[in-house]
Amino acid sequence: MAIDKPLLTRRRVLAALVETTTGVAMALTALSASMIVLNPKIKGTIPTEKRQGLVTFDQFPPVPGTRKGGLTFQTELMGAGVPAAPVFTTGGTAFPVNTSVRLTYVSTAGETTAGASTVVPNPNTPGYSGVTSPAAIPGVTEYRIYAGAAGAETLQATEAIGTNWPLPVGGLIVGVAPPAANTAALIPYWATVLLPGAGMQPLGGSPNTFAPLTGNATTLTLGLYQDGRLYTLSGAVGSVKIMAEVGKPILLEWDFEGIWNPPTSAAILAPSFPQQQPLPFMGAALTIGGNPYKISKAEIDIKNTLAPRQDPNAVSGFHSFFITDRETSAKLDPEALALATQDWYAAHLAGTNFVFSLLLGSAGGNTKTIACPRLVPSAAPTDGDRVGIVTDELEFQATGVLGDDSITLSFA
Repeated sequence: MAIDKPLLTRRRVLAALVETTTGVAMALTALSASMIVLNPKIKGTIPTEKRQGLVTFDQFPPVPGTRKGGLTFQTELMGAGVPAAPVFTTGGTAFPVNTSVRLTYVSTAGETTAGASTVVPNPNTPGYSGVTSPAAIPGVTEYRIYAGAAGAETLQATEAIGTNWPLPVGGLIVGVAPPAANTAALIPYWATVLLPGAGMQPLGGSPNTFAPLTGNATTLTLGLYQDGRLYTLSGAVGSVKIMAEVGKPILLEWDFEGIWNPPTSAAILAPSFPQQQPLPFMGAALTIGGNPYKISKAEIDIKNTLAPRQDPNAVSGFHSFFITDRETSAKLDPEALALATQDWYAAHLAGTNFVFSLLLGSAGGNTKTIACPRLVPSAAPTDGDRVGIVTDELEFQATGVLGDDSITLSFA
């Protein structure tokens, strides 16, 4: 008997992966969907070329053109929490991120390396499974784990057949160092993927701080699973707007564009969602020019320009998308003060620079800092009204100081 039931809006998850080859869709997994997204909306834009009829007013069938898609959604600004230190199944040895690890097995034929070495990644990275173990091999008496610098790994642990064999699916799980020595583990998965897709990369000396990068070439595969359907964008890049309102979690509003892939039937993924709670925009340390102000809302818009790379060799007509410009701006609404105390009108005319800083949270794994080293008023202030209180409605341009530093977002 056929069962008639509708597709449900609430049954949806979003998966995202950084592409290995620009514009080539990646295989998405439950791990790549381990992020909480709000209000995802995806839409294909496929223009058709009309063909005027002859003899009569009837038209000839139109021809569909390039395949472009857009995806918008929101995420909450929250950290990854303080991760526990996972360990080897052999009994407790943990190795830091970037340690090279390899597995060997001993049999009557001697010691054999089981596959290539692997480098311990950020455990929030999709596909993280540690060292893959081989299938049971006749004659094997022992498995050995080596770790250290790439090419110079030393024996760390052994595991005898009959102790913990067969190993769990996926093989030996490589551990990571405690949080104090592993700041990368404090970065939530959404940040490791979505921020690079929006042109923000980790700073070389501060891996837990993201800043915009001119010429960023990172593209994403984004998949929206909707109760049995899969909508996919590949070669995608985007922009992000940070929206803060007192009493509510800070939201990041994402807007991506990429190659539209025809929808397919696919079972919805079953990811493990983050357990960390987002902090409301309260108890923060917010300053403008070093001074605290009473604001109700703050908005920072990266405002990237997203450009399609047309390619007649591609089925979609596009190779991928690329970020070709940005114009970062901010909007704030502080309570109005006497002009002798703060004259935003004079600041606008003089082109005065202001340093903006917002620190939210204090606990390890859920502390975030948003900073703009140079905000310059970009429009004359206007008066606002907040339940009878006069406010200054301010607009700024974030210009940066050294280049590629108009805004930074840090996790600790």
